[in-house]
Amino acid sequence: MPTGVFSTILLRSIFFRMLFKRLFKVNICAPYLFKTFFSFIVTSILMLFISISAVQAMSLPIRGAVKNSTETFTGTATVHLNGEGNLKLATSKGIACMGNFAFESWSKGSGKVQCEDGRLGTFAFVTGGFSGSGSGKIADESFDFIIGK
Repeated sequence: MPTGVFSTILLRSIFFRMLFKRLFKVNICAPYLFKTFFSFIVTSILMLFISISAVQAMSLPIRGAVKNSTETFTGTATVHLNGEGNLKLATSKGIACMGNFAFESWSKGSGKVQCEDGRLGTFAFVTGGFSGSGSGKIADESFDFIIGK
């Protein structure tokens, strides 16, 4: 009988082959068992990575202007992997605004914004990766904005 590490691996692969054959009535070779086990490990690692990544977010710059006005705004949109996000904006008049949004499809979304001066608004946007555009209405005024660079 062979001895050493190689013999241990050989005996284990023969054992698993016989076990598999008896349990599942399938004649299966050791490389298939290794491939299946390796696939299981890789899948488990990927699932763990995806679970950890779920808490990640990406921020993109936003800039825009209120129509028929000199008021502009800049800020960031933070997008989470679940398709929801939030806005932090500052107007050229020094007013801070915050909002939330959600994607309705892979490329379209909508949200609400509220400024510290009491104005409320809604908006819609379209994206194509790391950039996009949108428009909305706040109080009685319309605005347009660009997402990304």
